[in-house]
Amino acid sequence: MNALKTGTKLFLGFVLAGALLTYVLPWFIELYKYQNRLVPPEEVVRTLEHIEKRIKEGCALPWLSASEEEFNQNLRDAKMQLTSKMLPIDVFKIIQPVLSVLNDQNIRFSVPTEPVYKVLPFSVTVVDRRVIVTSTADDSVPLGAEILAINGIKKEELIEEFLKYTSGECYELREQHLGTLIWLYPELSKKDRRFEVQVYRVPEKHTVTLKVDGEEKTVTVKTTTAYSFPKFVKDSAPRRGPFDFQIHGKIGILKLGTFSLREGMFNRYRDFLNGIFIQHPEMESLIIDVRGSAIRDLGVFKELLEHLVNHSITLDLKMNVVHTAYNLSTLEKLGIPFSSSTGELLTAPLKLELTPREPIFKGKVYVLADRYTTQTSFDFLIFFHKLKRGKIIGEIPVTPVNHSAEVSSSYSPPMMMSYFYPTARVAEPKDALKFDAVFEMNTEERINYILGKSDILLERAIEFVNKDH
Repeated sequence: MNALKTGTKLFLGFVLAGALLTYVLPWFIELYKYQNRLVPPEEVVRTLEHIEKRIKEGCALPWLSASEEEFNQNLRDAKMQLTSKMLPIDVFKIIQPVLSVLNDQNIRFSVPTEPVYKVLPFSVTVVDRRVIVTSTADDSVPLGAEILAINGIKKEELIEEFLKYTSGECYELREQHLGTLIWLYPELSKKDRRFEVQVYRVPEKHTVTLKVDGEEKTVTVKTTTAYSFPKFVKDSAPRRGPFDFQIHGKIGILKLGTFSLREGMFNRYRDFLNGIFIQHPEMESLIIDVRGSAIRDLGVFKELLEHLVNHSITLDLKMNVVHTAYNLSTLEKLGIPFSSSTGELLTAPLKLELTPREPIFKGKVYVLADRYTTQTSFDFLIFFHKLKRGKIIGEIPVTPVNHSAEVSSSYSPPMMMSYFYPTARVAEPKDALKFDAVFEMNTEERINYILGKSDILLERAIEFVNKDH
């Protein structure tokens, strides 16, 4: 009998130990991970104070279309909310609206996306206030569907709610940030986040109203995690590579995506350009397509332009920069000596020196832009206009000529987000960029382009080039 009791006790002990290892121990491990994800309020305050000094002492003309008083008030309100540790996504919800009021696409915090975040099983792009599915991991939400509501909240309300988490000089620029925010709806929509530690991450259910082929329907979807989503994607819109070339009759079409000349990319890109001009002697015209390119490396365009000139030339772009230690690297780039901060607003040229590089293309050149062309691609348009080497066609970009051109960034590991701030602003007059032909686009045409169904703007560009001979 005693042996039986001992055996029973041992059995129960093993069961309890198994339960401890299976449920309790993982819970403590997840608790430890959760606590390590929390951001101390002093870290956030320190970051806010740092970027405040950057903006007020280093940014050239930060109050172009914003209110310094409103910025200061938002900053005070944000600091008052930072009373305890919180998750990075909740920190973002507090501090990004502070920078949003500055109306500058380059003064912003990046959206933190932790692998464990719950996300919708589809991603979207917002086009003229229409929310279009551009990748999906759920058969009930097909590629190209238009999202009308989530959990009964209409798309118009979602857009207005999330705009405060974006940055930009106008709505069209801010609209480009909305897709990621809507994808993160399950996290951003939480009002009062309770303490939660999940050993097994149970998907949440959300109701989605959408339109497919003109018919509306409401479906229930389950969230996935940010880490798992790419593995589950079943269908997605095409993405532009770093660079691509195709020939259309005697017209060459060079499409530039987003990349920088680092490591092996420099040689790949240079060989790519050489191959274009060597392998296609029949090419009489070249369209340089910079739509959708977020290139920040001016050297990418310099490499290309040197194949288009037959003599050495120096172009310059006038820049405004504040003489302060915050902008030391930019001052050095502009050739401005620095000994100590003066706070003076200076105007200096950003020079682009071009030396002809074989093979030289002597045919006609056209640059195709659209309303989303921005960053260094926008500066390239101004340089190209000054070079007088060809024509600029397409849609007029919504980025203003005096946009922030030189941009720096810092990363906060505890907050899991980068913050961006400009160190110089273009000082060219408003008429520094002129288009030789402007093509209008409607919403359906934009959506079809994003989904890869058609490219009306390129078709109109080719038609214009054929008539321009």
